[in-house]
Amino acid sequence: MMKKIICVVLSMIILVSSVGITSFAKDKCDCGYAPVVFVVGQGEDLYLNEGTSEEKLVPDITGNLIKLIPKFVLGYTLQAISGNYKALGALLQSMFHDIVDDIACDRDGNSRKNISLRHEEFDTSGRHAALKYGEENSMPILPCDYKFKYDWRLDPVYNAELLHDYIEKVKECTGHDKVIIMAHSEGNNVLCSYLYKYGSESFEKVMFLSPAYQGLSILGSLFSGEYHLGDKADDLVTFLDTNLPESPQNGLIRSSISLLNKTGILKIILKDVQRLLDNVYEQNIYDTLIDTIGTMPGMWSFCPDEYYERAKHRAFDGKEGYDNLIKKIDHYHYNVQKNVPSIISGLLSDGVVVYIVAGYGISSIPVSNTSPNQSDMVIDTKYMSIGATCSPVAQTFESSYKQKVDDGHNHLSPDMMVDASTCAFPEITFFVRDKNHNDDPPAYCQFLWQLAYQKEQLDVFSVDGYSQFMKYENGRFINVTSFENAEKQSSVKLFFESLLSLFKGK
Repeated sequence: MMKKIICVVLSMIILVSSVGITSFAKDKCDCGYAPVVFVVGQGEDLYLNEGTSEEKLVPDITGNLIKLIPKFVLGYTLQAISGNYKALGALLQSMFHDIVDDIACDRDGNSRKNISLRHEEFDTSGRHAALKYGEENSMPILPCDYKFKYDWRLDPVYNAELLHDYIEKVKECTGHDKVIIMAHSEGNNVLCSYLYKYGSESFEKVMFLSPAYQGLSILGSLFSGEYHLGDKADDLVTFLDTNLPESPQNGLIRSSISLLNKTGILKIILKDVQRLLDNVYEQNIYDTLIDTIGTMPGMWSFCPDEYYERAKHRAFDGKEGYDNLIKKIDHYHYNVQKNVPSIISGLLSDGVVVYIVAGYGISSIPVSNTSPNQSDMVIDTKYMSIGATCSPVAQTFESSYKQKVDDGHNHLSPDMMVDASTCAFPEITFFVRDKNHNDDPPAYCQFLWQLAYQKEQLDVFSVDGYSQFMKYENGRFINVTSFENAEKQSSVKLFFESLLSLFKGK
């Protein structure tokens, strides 16, 4: 009797479970177009105590800065009068701690406080809008059907497990066996971790957009303590020239900084800032940096291989309690970041369509000796493209320069700034000049859709309307032709012209 009862109970459980599964699953879809999943980059809003009366957005950088700027001005003034950096260093340490403490992780690399993303219900309708965007329907801001968000502070390999669950839900509710996946910035670190752990079976097409999968030199310099500001006056001018869009306000900023540089005042200011950092950074500022931002495995995934061991030594040697964090970041670094070329080669061998899109033409933030690197302001072009040879930003190769790898195709940019022949995958790597890392204008989205809905693998010479080297200008993409180095005008003249434009309201 007991055996019969158990059999009946088990049968009921199986029946109920089957009903639950089939109510969510869809019939196999034969529309011919796979749904698009977009893996976002760093910066999704995080909430402390989300869903409670104590909920707040973190970090509250703007609110903290408004409260802390008066303290800094007072501290800096007292330091200038007394020459005592100790008090100012303690103040800066306190300010930095106040800004980032809420989002810091513990020494195991786990969230220290109750931090989460804003919960969103998964759309189980199975709708996906393949080729529905055109003249009648405006292009969406992000060209995707499903957007995967994650806690960007945490281990990319852990976030890859969540991405796997998400993709399985997309496949189940849409009736498709495969998806098209696009990833932006840190999303590529999560995506590559997924590919390392689960392989390519679920993907029809993979698009790596402004990828951070090999890191960025700004983070490597920060974590290894290799900052340099005192001699960066010219680099700051170049950064503003290549990054700020045209407007009277920005023209005034550029011309003012250029004027300060021409008169030597900017160099004096930056050298004073360098002295300040030299005197306060080596107190407890670096330790505070590591105990907050440096406890986030997601941030360590941005550390390029050429910095990694040096930065890790600087951050953790002689300190106890970081063993689990080091294990996590080592696992990602040596199994994922260093194997990105092999991971992408595996995709191509499996017949998955692959494209890489990298930016160039913009200076990186001038805080280290890598500031002349070509970048999209955040990530170095050489890292995004896995090996492109680049001229210093705002400069070109010598006129006699020849591409380094003769593979029978021309991979030298017409503006003589990028040699793509040295990339790991030159035939499928596109370059977009002058598009800021976080900009997604409609013209860029249209380009992504063009790539997403090509059925077969195309090379950079075969995508209708686009070329390997493009330039973002006035809201549209144009093919790069040559380097247009505008004639330098007098800084004084530019300053007064910009000021006059502002007064006129232009």
